[in-house]
Amino acid sequence: MQLSNPRQYPVAGDHADGLTGAADTRNRTSIIAVFDERYTHNGNLVFAATRHLMKQFSDSMTFQVFCRGKYRGPRFGQSSKVRVVGTAVTPRPYGRRLRDMINRRLARLHLIDSADRWASNVDLADEALLEALFRADDTHAVVVYTSDPAYGVRVTRLVHTYSTSRIPHIVIVTPAFRIADPVVQELRRLGARILMDCDSATGSLNPQDPGAPPVLNTAIHPAARDLSAMLACFDFPRPLSFIDPELYPYQTAGTDAAVAWTDWIGTHLAYRPRVRDIILFIRPDWMNCGSGTTFESLARWFRESDALLIDIGIWPYAVPFDLEEAEEKVLEEQEHIGSALYFSTRRSNSVPYLLRQLGLFFRYLPTSITRQLLLFNAAAAKPALLRKAVAQAKITHIYLNHYFTYGFARELIADRKFFLDTHDVQSINFVHNGSRNLFTRHGDTFERLLNDEMEIAAKAERLSFVSTGELEMAAAFVPREKLIYLIALPSIVPCLPRVSAQPVRLLIVASNNAGNIRNLSWFMFQVWPLIQAQCKRDGTPSPEVVVCGGIASAFADDVAPNVTFLGVVDALWPYYNDCDVVLLPVVTGGGIAIKTIEALLHERPVIATRHALRGLPSDLVDLVGFADDPHMYARSVMRAIASEASLERQTQRSRQAAQVLRDQQFYRRLAEAMDAVRLKATP
Repeated sequence: MQLSNPRQYPVAGDHADGLTGAADTRNRTSIIAVFDERYTHNGNLVFAATRHLMKQFSDSMTFQVFCRGKYRGPRFGQSSKVRVVGTAVTPRPYGRRLRDMINRRLARLHLIDSADRWASNVDLADEALLEALFRADDTHAVVVYTSDPAYGVRVTRLVHTYSTSRIPHIVIVTPAFRIADPVVQELRRLGARILMDCDSATGSLNPQDPGAPPVLNTAIHPAARDLSAMLACFDFPRPLSFIDPELYPYQTAGTDAAVAWTDWIGTHLAYRPRVRDIILFIRPDWMNCGSGTTFESLARWFRESDALLIDIGIWPYAVPFDLEEAEEKVLEEQEHIGSALYFSTRRSNSVPYLLRQLGLFFRYLPTSITRQLLLFNAAAAKPALLRKAVAQAKITHIYLNHYFTYGFARELIADRKFFLDTHDVQSINFVHNGSRNLFTRHGDTFERLLNDEMEIAAKAERLSFVSTGELEMAAAFVPREKLIYLIALPSIVPCLPRVSAQPVRLLIVASNNAGNIRNLSWFMFQVWPLIQAQCKRDGTPSPEVVVCGGIASAFADDVAPNVTFLGVVDALWPYYNDCDVVLLPVVTGGGIAIKTIEALLHERPVIATRHALRGLPSDLVDLVGFADDPHMYARSVMRAIASEASLERQTQRSRQAAQVLRDQQFYRRLAEAMDAVRLKATP
């Protein structure tokens, strides 16, 4: 029912933040209403909800309605100032179907990139909405009707990404009465209001559907009328009605109040501030490796620093996405990075696009492995939606990971300042891995590789290195004031104290790359046989080794006795918690070993080689200790597992080393460096 006095109910936290009165000089005259699939399936419901909104703002606003599905409700009429867009995997309007058909044919002729060359968290159903949000500064409010509040998070992040300083009013309307805490926290952080829809809860969203979210019908379930605990996450402590009862009769329960939209998105209310920063984050599309851990750690820090990411992952191989793989890729990124906008791109198959890269080709003739890798990554697809989305975003910082992403990012950077996170000097890896020049079929000298890498790296306004030694190398090419020593520490909960198992459990974590294969081979074939032989001589049970990570695909299951390969696991913490000692048998590679950082922060005893501790502060190296010779490494393992007292001593050393890492204040250094590459004033 419609309240005669819309102020009969209190608004939770109303004006508590002082956001009263006009605080934005822009002429915001548009309201966007977004309906997910479960709302869209009933066009009359969409029509009634939109008309209910229009009645309170029809004199001053225009309306855009976006449906994730084909809109089949009544027509709004030519004079109603409403634009309705229904897009989904269902058939599109004729004009869009024609455009799609033309695009498919052009892709077959390699004149544009086919859709299987990229994946994004903005799917087909939301492309039109994304383009509408490019004009967020002219938008008064965005109202999202959704059965899944996590979808509201996606839309809210995009609203921030395209707002200059203040965002439109954002309201999430949902029939779900159980909302995950992280979703609520993110919506609160981003200034969205959450209201519960009693209309949809009474059956219009087909609650018999087993895939539907939990819904509540207060009329049918009197015992559920006390909703105080369930509704704690909502901005109003009761379900509300959001439809025009004249257009959708006999739907609301008699005790449910109709929403007074002016209380939530009225023109007298000030607009909330945008998040502080919008980061264009360009990286190799790696997740299940040490670099992936770094990306996740950086994303966490950016979120905690009031920022949102536009995340672009480059995988420059001619392997097209299938639908299932693309969905998994997006889910993985959203879980670990949580960006507002995400694109994963594979090598382009568009001849015109590749021809446009000729300027880069002649600028960096592929005479060395360094330049060849740069050009190889520059061939990753850059679809029109990506270019438009980045061009319209209100970006405050550009953050590149690894020098070889510069070729791809160059067009997006233009002449703006950017931050380059080198992670490690790739030239060292080229030498250690025995990389060969594609043309000469021989390796290049380290001097030549480093010169070419630093030529590219020097274009950055700030460069970070994870190794003090590699920073000193760069200082010969780049002014020292541009260089910072930075390790993006992951957020890790230390493991619980434990009594050692019998037999003792040893843990190795490694992704599948050439360096890690050499490292693990050194342990398996030179160290492990010595440990086995010593246990046999002593008459003690042999330890058990568990290997986690993608490196499992490079070794046979029976490569060595008492060794189990688990492959990629969902979470590493349980394996760290259940092990007695973490082994770090690292003999090659540049930068730092992220697995070393993780092991120390888990505060488990570690047995490391000197190379596993490369780039770390000298006092930390002294605390941990190391053994490089196979016989010394085997003896170190045997000493560590000899008794509970030995394990406890090693545990204490790891705890002290973890504290040394935390005391470095790496993120303070990063914050200072990011201020130096800011593109515009803080909103």
